[in-house]
Amino acid sequence: ICKLLVEMMDGDIGLDSERGEGSKFWFEVELPYSESADEVEEYSRRPSFDDVDFADVSILIVDDNETNREILEGYLENTEAATETVSRGQEAFERIEENEYDVVLLDKRMPDMDGFDLLDELPDDSVGQSIVMLSSDGLDTTQRRAEDFDLGGLFVKPLSRRQLIDAVASVVEGESPGQKRTKKRGEQRALTTPGQSMSLLLAEDNANNRLVVNAYLE
Repeated sequence: ICKLLVEMMDGDIGLDSERGEGSKFWFEVELPYSESADEVEEYSRRPSFDDVDFADVSILIVDDNETNREILEGYLENTEAATETVSRGQEAFERIEENEYDVVLLDKRMPDMDGFDLLDELPDDSVGQSIVMLSSDGLDTTQRRAEDFDLGGLFVKPLSRRQLIDAVASVVEGESPGQKRTKKRGEQRALTTPGQSMSLLLAEDNANNRLVVNAYLE
């Protein structure tokens, strides 16, 4: 896979190995200087979980899938944050009305009341930067609707532990990286123009993941 990717970028890849000494894997490609270097530097300075004290942070996890709730709660287990979990939108609505949470991790798709329905029901002062929505799709319609609520973030599942905790840290510190990325994504140029074909290489060792991605692209 690595050899194919490097060769597609007109680069070279190789291996230097000596018995008893070790091996060095290397590749060389020519890339243009990024005009968005300043944006990358600004993004790298955003708050991370290494800089934030989670001891007094309260987090509500809203997801109808038990496995997802366990994963999210497990990611946050060693942060000292106080977490609560609910499985239904209506229950989340009642919790948010009764308590003040620093962060709400809200699943977009739920059977009784989806994430956007819940946001519509909440009073204006309850929504916004403290809510991070987690979605199983990256559809433009989802992104546009999320922008209407000025959320603390919109992320496509699955998230890594680092992504999740960095998102929480950014909300706690008053930043909203997920939403900023969502807006920039909408401003990027299209990958193709109408009528133009596009080739795509999927590099994934898991057969189930390959099936899922292929299904999305059909």
